[in-house]
Amino acid sequence: MKQWLETREVLDFLARVGGAGQRAALATVVRVRGSAYRHEGAKLVVAEDGSTAGNVSGGCLEQDVREVALEVIRKGEPSSAAIARAPTRLRPGISESGAKDR
Repeated sequence: MKQWLETREVLDFLARVGGAGQRAALATVVRVRGSAYRHEGAKLVVAEDGSTAGNVSGGCLEQDVREVALEVIRKGEPSSAAIARAPTRLRPGISESGAKDR
């Protein structure tokens, strides 16, 4: 998905969530070290009911980021987290490893 389309999806989701009276947390990749499917600027927004829009990886980091985001919503305080995974085989010839700061 083109980055501007994903940004639109995230912003539309935030508008719907806010319109429904829910809180949400926006996670943004700010630094990537090593190999990664997504790069700086990738976004994942998490609503307090656990629903999401966007993505920050090929799928292997979303659950970790979702847990951090839900904690941010519960505490009501911003947070920064470094999330890393050991190399993971996504499909033949494609793997994701490295670390991302969110």
